[in-house]
Amino acid sequence: MNIKSLIFVLLLSCCVTQIAVSSEINLTDIAVYANATVYNDPDLDSVSLVEFPFTLNRNNFEFYMPDSTGTNYYARIFAHVELLDVSGFPIDSTNTLFTVAAKSADDAKSNNLRLFNKLSLYVKPGIYSARVTIIDVVSKKKGEFYIDKITVEKSSKENSVNISNLSSAYNADYVGSDTTRVNPLINKNGYNLLMNPVSVFSDTDKSLFLYGEIYNLEYTENSRTKYQLIINALDKDKNIYQMFGSRLSKKPGSSAVFVETIDIAGWNKGIYSIEVIVFDLSTKKADTAYLPISIISPKEVLLAAQEISKYDDPYNNLTLKQKLQLITYLLTNDEQRVLNSLGDRGKENYLKAVWAEHDPTPSKDKNEFREEIIRRYLYANKNYSTNEKLTNGWLTDRGRIFMEYGMWEERDDKEAPSSGNPFVIWYYHSKEGTGSIFVFEDYYGDDDYRLVHSDVTGEVYDKQWADWILSGFMDLFEK
Repeated sequence: MNIKSLIFVLLLSCCVTQIAVSSEINLTDIAVYANATVYNDPDLDSVSLVEFPFTLNRNNFEFYMPDSTGTNYYARIFAHVELLDVSGFPIDSTNTLFTVAAKSADDAKSNNLRLFNKLSLYVKPGIYSARVTIIDVVSKKKGEFYIDKITVEKSSKENSVNISNLSSAYNADYVGSDTTRVNPLINKNGYNLLMNPVSVFSDTDKSLFLYGEIYNLEYTENSRTKYQLIINALDKDKNIYQMFGSRLSKKPGSSAVFVETIDIAGWNKGIYSIEVIVFDLSTKKADTAYLPISIISPKEVLLAAQEISKYDDPYNNLTLKQKLQLITYLLTNDEQRVLNSLGDRGKENYLKAVWAEHDPTPSKDKNEFREEIIRRYLYANKNYSTNEKLTNGWLTDRGRIFMEYGMWEERDDKEAPSSGNPFVIWYYHSKEGTGSIFVFEDYYGDDDYRLVHSDVTGEVYDKQWADWILSGFMDLFEK
């Protein structure tokens, strides 16, 4: 499911944490703070809502004045999230474009303002990862945040009471249904929430706000009863650090929302967990959820921006065998023979040299070209493999062309022509000057399409196919 929207100005000063940017810290890229929160609401049936809240430092963006008649400066920000399956293959995405305003050029450089927004997808049960990408439309600077594990469990109305993922926020303002105060970008169930996606707080902060949802409470109109909420703070060893007591609340229905203020004034720097226990007084059933949080110094909060927003390179998740397969079509025959003659350590060093040679931005941590090749490799294995394990797609004819050229710009599929074998044609209109064509034919009906014609030098050429294509397939179905 793709959700596209155009959203407007969000200028919010962080109500709890004011951070002064030290002059000695130079954030050359966009610092992105993001996370994934899963809401297993059983009313959604076979999917769960996964939200990707993110916050940004406003002074990371370039502002401009669109015309001489106005007084405000504006930044344009593109946000994109890509959901990946366990193999790292993209399976869904959504994005948004929004505008941020500043009163003046000096105001745009103010270092104590944060921007808050979120992206959402409906996701089937499974284990995923995600990549959140932020692009400054004006300066073209980019920042990314990689979320390495997102577990979406199957929800059911038959299960006992359960709690959603927990979220922390800098501030929570209950506005109900007051349309004059509801901010759709950050509102959730009547609360305007300034989320802290990574749950990192400064040791000068006084409090944090905790948001969660409860499902499968036993509820009837005649017997509403109550549920109990118990909240504790645990230290890094899972021992109770502080108890916040419990409260009883009437059930508003089979689901409930809670927002709690947690006093963290005076907490030492370190790693903690907020423990939330919900107890349904009707069924005597309970569920427990945990939210890890970190308390660090204000300067460390800034430095953490550079660390937590670093992109987790998908190359590191590949085996040596996969890494070698990845560069097969980048090497000459002589280079491949040299590589094959090396031991494992020598091969690793050889791989480093190859990717360094194909790195379009060597000054940056990641290699965009290598990431693109990885995406092609994963796609080829998933879609063109002839074995059950889906590991040899890169070796097939379609896999090889896909690895070398990427996604086609146009294609023709004939799975059941009036005569002859099923075939597919890939067109790359912008390649090789006037364009390139690749024709694949399924000779044996086993979905292993072989390359039978191309107009690219060095590839197989078939005059009959060339004539058919030139004539617009006029004679193709009479063969």
